[in-house]
Amino acid sequence: MQQKDLSHIEIRLNKDVALILFEWLVINREKNDAVVGEETPLSADEIALDTLEAALEPLLEEIFSPNYRQLVAEARARLIGTGGGNTSSSDAGA
Repeated sequence: MQQKDLSHIEIRLNKDVALILFEWLVINREKNDAVVGEETPLSADEIALDTLEAALEPLLEEIFSPNYRQLVAEARARLIGTGGGNTSSSDAGA
């Protein structure tokens, strides 16, 4: 029996889901920094979320767009309109 490599995993998200997830991660990190301060040591949860944010960042050219807020709003509208993110369409970074 072959062992699975559990050191890394892959997640496939469509671009809208990835963009909204990235935005949520950034907003919550900024809120946390404002409450506890940037100098406070990170918890394991915060490290995991920061790692996820850092993994998404190079895959999303939208975050550098001058109309980023509009792109996020459009992605939210599409997700609400479809009832969620179908991972088989418009894969992010795949």
